[in-house]
Amino acid sequence: MGEPARLNPRFTKEDNRLADLEPGESAWVDWFEMAIDSECRCYIDPRATVHRDTYCKIRVTRTEAGFEVLIPKNTTPHLKELFHWPRGLYDPARNAAYARYLPVVKVEYEAEQP
Repeated sequence: MGEPARLNPRFTKEDNRLADLEPGESAWVDWFEMAIDSECRCYIDPRATVHRDTYCKIRVTRTEAGFEVLIPKNTTPHLKELFHWPRGLYDPARNAAYARYLPVVKVEYEAEQP
């Protein structure tokens, strides 16, 4: 029997981040890792931790152009307000943490838009 297959070491990290994704790869992050400005433009934290589970998460795909977001269908009826972002929360002038956020290049909706 030959030597066992080796896993790419970047998959052994405990805290993979969006910034670790290669173009074409997707991951799930907490919905609150995305913020919108007063004109509903979207921005995402590249330091967001990626998750295996999908509960209360949005799917982010890295492309050559940047990050694309999929807003999944809310399958949890008691969380009707789950994917509602406060307009104008993204404001780097008021919160320096937003300086690291990157613009989202595309948003898709698996569910009906509110």
